[in-house]
Amino acid sequence: MPEVYAYEDIDGRKFWDGGLMSNTPIKELIEAHKKYWEKRIGSKNLEDSFRRNLKSKEGKGEKTNGSLKLQEQQQYIQRIPDLEIYIVNLLDPKQNNSNTIMTMVPEDFDGVKDRHLDIKLGKGYDAKTDGLYTDYVNLIERLISLEDNDESLKEKINGILGEFTPKRFINEEIKRNIDILKSTFKIVKVIQIQRKDDDDSISGKFADFTSETINKLIKEGYNDALSK
Repeated sequence: MPEVYAYEDIDGRKFWDGGLMSNTPIKELIEAHKKYWEKRIGSKNLEDSFRRNLKSKEGKGEKTNGSLKLQEQQQYIQRIPDLEIYIVNLLDPKQNNSNTIMTMVPEDFDGVKDRHLDIKLGKGYDAKTDGLYTDYVNLIERLISLEDNDESLKEKINGILGEFTPKRFINEEIKRNIDILKSTFKIVKVIQIQRKDDDDSISGKFADFTSETINKLIKEGYNDALSK
């Protein structure tokens, strides 16, 4: 709430409310998940495991002496773990819990300000985007696996994977195409808990930190979570 509280100065850096940059910081969470596991597993191990995983996928349909060899191969494959995401939405930009037109349309100036905050601070995450991203990665993995039986194609694919990608942000590290693919993972579950609108709320209520209000919100949040 940067309009209510001043920034905190820590080691010469100014820290404001994170909502100024991203109200629902899912992308930051995903990036932190990648960095943590890449550091823990090791960048080189991830790259080797990514290529090894492609080969093991191609060989799953073949009968070998058996399953023991495949299991031994699989146990060395290290990938970034899949992720479950739980989101608590404090404000509802769509007024999903309202049943009448009177509760959707503000009746006074304070109601207009309240709706304005709902829209600005409402959820900003679309799970479909990550699902589409995962589908593209699966397609790329299948295309890359075609190199196994064609040396010339293998050389071309390795050349493409070794190319550097354009930087999207000033502080982003320089990455190759293989760096993007090796650190991929699936978001296997997204659960969103939506706080119900309070018909008696006012536009400045979000800055109310009295013990009465906090206890009331905790109880409401607990009940909303149980409903999931």
